Amino acid sequence: NMTTGEGGMIVTDDDELVDKMRLLSLHGMSKDAWKRYTSAGSWYYEVVDAGYKYNMTDIQ
Repeated sequence: NMTTGEGGMIVTDDDELVDKMRLLSLHGMSKDAWKRYTSAGSWYYEVVDAGYKYNMTDIQ
């Protein structure tokens, strides 16, 4: 785990942990922006967990 301002990195071979980390990085939403806003996507998504998104102004 490497903490940075608006990014970071997690290395694992655990697929379940990968899914959880992706979910947390999307505010807990079940779909990323690409899947929500493209023509093939759907505006529907669920917030399935409390997720995180910190911008530099939030941590300065």
